[in-house]
Amino acid sequence: MDKSLVIHVGDHTTGSGRLQRCLAGGHVEVPGLDLFYPQVFGADLHHNRLVQELTGKPGGPKPLSKLMRAVADRHADLTVLSAEALEFVDPAKLRDALEAHLPKLGKEARIIAYVRPHAERFVIGYEQQIRLGLLFEDMDAFFDRSLRDRRFFYQARFQRWSEIFGDRFILRPLVTEVLENGDMVSDFLSVALQGQNYGTDALPEDPERHRLSLREVETIARLQRRLRGLQPRVAAQAIGGHASRLMSEMHDPEGPKLELSPAQKLAITEAYAEDAEAVDAAFFEQGPLSHALKTLEAEARAALDSEEEPDRSETEPTFSTKEERLLDAWAELAGEIAEAAPKAWAGHFASAAFCFPRPVPPQTPEEMELMREQELEAAKTR
Repeated sequence: MDKSLVIHVGDHTTGSGRLQRCLAGGHVEVPGLDLFYPQVFGADLHHNRLVQELTGKPGGPKPLSKLMRAVADRHADLTVLSAEALEFVDPAKLRDALEAHLPKLGKEARIIAYVRPHAERFVIGYEQQIRLGLLFEDMDAFFDRSLRDRRFFYQARFQRWSEIFGDRFILRPLVTEVLENGDMVSDFLSVALQGQNYGTDALPEDPERHRLSLREVETIARLQRRLRGLQPRVAAQAIGGHASRLMSEMHDPEGPKLELSPAQKLAITEAYAEDAEAVDAAFFEQGPLSHALKTLEAEARAALDSEEEPDRSETEPTFSTKEERLLDAWAELAGEIAEAAPKAWAGHFASAAFCFPRPVPPQTPEEMELMREQELEAAKTR
């Protein structure tokens, strides 16, 4: 059987984490095929560290070299890598590295990427940056800035991937109606395995991290404002990321969500219509990105034409004065604790024990004993 390599290159916020947990956890079984998902970066379930070598200075860390050695040594039928951070890398650098380290596999590697419709990516990107403490501005200001830096324009970036990898670059729209079984993981496996039969263990349900309520988003924003001066910044990101995981696990499904206003929907439609048309023309037959924007525009115009009361999120404060005092007190406490050992907290919340979703703790004496035995065995190999 010919050996092959498939690399998942993003985009961010398109289900990368769930795919990586599926592959790293050995949840995929393909009859008669040796599927290899290398794990050479400690507790990391992804391969984003390889970006350091592709974008770093000469003489810096060599995580890509380490990863490529693992791939070459295994000789698996199919090797899969997943690094959504490659979204920000010049694809020519990845091509050159693959061909240098893996002369045969590298020249035949298939590249798979997923893309969200523009409005979804904008809202999720805004919320994500708030959660990680990378953003302290409102949605209108974020819209203006993202236009200036062209953060959510796709056509030129994906065209570059296509130019470098030709028909080995596969772009898929993150649109339920288009995906295999309406699911990104199923779709990726179908594409990567080229239709070959496979089986998967039942995966834990994912709380939708990107659909936190307004109150939950504002709670994390208040925490991040308190942590704004914390160094290193990775500490604030790790703490904010874990706070969002907790919110996702316990969130209020009935609470109002972070939504675009009708005016913002129209602004996004106007800004990204041409880009959506170009991507659809180059990669998709059904025009999913353009269709999403047209639907968005129709929603906005219907809302503006109706006589409905404005959404309460635009007219009422998110929290009462009493609630604000309580939130600020807890944010202050968290900030003081974090400042005592920021590097330690960053490593603590980045550890495998705080992966998303968190593992279910042992429930019986037998399970507890098994866990202790596994911990002792793991300690021997360190």
